[in-house]
Formats: sequence, C-alpha cells, structure tokens
Amino acid sequence: MTVFKKNDKWYMSGKIKKDDGKYYSYTKLAQGCKLQKEAKEYERLFRKQYQDIQVSIRYITFKELSQKFLDSLNVKQVTLRTYRDVLDKVNDVMGNKKINLITKDYLQKYIRDLEKDYSSNYVEKHYYNIRSVFNYAVENDYLQMNPMSKVKLFVNKDEVKKEMLFWEPDEFNQFISAVEDQEMKTLYTFLYFMGTRKGEALALQWKDVDFKNDIVQIYKSVTTKVKGASYTITSPKTKNSIRNIPMFKIVRDSLMAWKEKHQKMYGFSEDCFVFGFYRPMPYDRPRK
Repeated sequence: MTVFKKNDKWYMSGKIKKDDGKYYSYTKLAQGCKLQKEAKEYERLFRKQYQDIQVSIRYITFKELSQKFLDSLNVKQVTLRTYRDVLDKVNDVMGNKKINLITKDYLQKYIRDLEKDYSSNYVEKHYYNIRSVFNYAVENDYLQMNPMSKVKLFVNKDEVKKEMLFWEPDEFNQFISAVEDQEMKTLYTFLYFMGTRKGEALALQWKDVDFKNDIVQIYKSVTTKVKGASYTITSPKTKNSIRNIPMFKIVRDSLMAWKEKHQKMYGFSEDCFVFGFYRPMPYDRPRK
C-alpha cells in the first residue's frame, strides 16, 4: 500500500488479499486530501471499509438472525406472537443490517431514541428481545460477543412508582349496582371476588364449576394474540396459575342464577362457556 502525488493530487495504490486467496488491486484518488498524512489516513479507512464489507458477506442480517431465534423457541403461541410483534418493529429499523456491523453505540442510540417517545415498559420489551436475539447469536457461534451486553436502559431515580389501584368493597358495590346486563354483572362479580385474569374467566366452561364443593377449576385461558385465529384456548400464564379456587357465596349465587338462564337455551351442555355459550365472550367486550 502506498500513496503518491500526481498533478497536485494525492492517490493511493495497493492490494488487499481476499478470503479466496486472490488479491483486489486498487489505484484511487484520495479525495479531498491535501497532505500526505491525510492521504495515508484516507487509504487506511478505505482498506478497513473494504475488509469490513468482505467480512460482512459471511454474516447474516438481523432479520435472518431474529427468524432463526424465533424458530428455536419452544413456547406457547401467544408468547411467540409477543416476541414476533416486537421483533417486527425492530426489523423495520435494523432488519437489513448485517449483525457484525451492529455495534453497542448503534444499539444504545436505538434504545435512547425509543425512550424519548415511549413508555419504559415498551422500551424494556425491545431491549430484552434484542438482547435475547444476540444471546442466541453468541450461543450458536454467529458472533463472539453480545453487543447488547453494555447497552443500558435509562433509570429515573426520581420517578415515583405508581400505586396499584384496586376497588374497595363499597366502590365495587357502587359500580356493580349500575350494571344491568346479567352476564356482565356475573362476570364482573366473578373477576372481583375470585381474582382471576380475564382470559382465565372467559375460558371457563360449566364443567369447570363445581357447585357441590363450591370450587372453580382454573387450568386454561383465552387469548386473541394467535395470528389467524379469532380466539385460542391455551394453558394459563404459568404452571402456578393452574389451581382450584373456593367460591364465595356471592359468586356461587351469581353463577347459579346465570347457569339457570343458560340451561334454558337450545344446545346447552356442560361444555358451554360460562361467559359466552358455544364460544367465549369476545375478549374486548368487558373493556367496552
């Protein structure tokens, strides 16, 4: 490698050995260089950029890596959908970038930009999903180290954590007295006194309600996050979520009255959904 001056302009000339053993020869103008040391620095950067490009040919893109990561997961469909939704947003920004060219500084800027416009919960989902993808890359020898390992989340030490909000009994009574629809009244009563997740309540079938022993079996949940399906019955969020819950009298009485109405409907069986009938109540109806 050398630099030389011709017609008052600096040029660089040399050879770079490629992976196949052949050489790439170049003679190029060192644009904008007025001094020899500037021309030498220009050539150094040119050679580095060329070698980086050659190296990057051997690497996959972040989008390709994230797909391999998703394919490797052995999780519930709803969890996989959550991963995919976040990574689709990440891929919109860096999906076509080769993983060896994604640096700690680049990722730190990406996280900081998110923090300007989104909630900490939203940013954390992006942070930990990207980190997991690069962990997969390291574990499977696509990279030697995780560029996310030194990327930091912003911590606001002065932030006052929100107090968990819940209704006192008199507040709930005031609310439920204004609910006229019997099904919704039964659902809200069930949720308030039994403490289940909404998806767990909507997945209930009459066969899960034991009026003899005043127990409700919780072992499944409804989700609308599986692509291509209006709803899907899955296992609960965690193994500890599979449980039998004793019924308060107010819950038992409410469910009994609602079942009596269900039993008068054509096609009733113990497999019918408590909230709904042939299928679970639409997931967004309680919110509306």
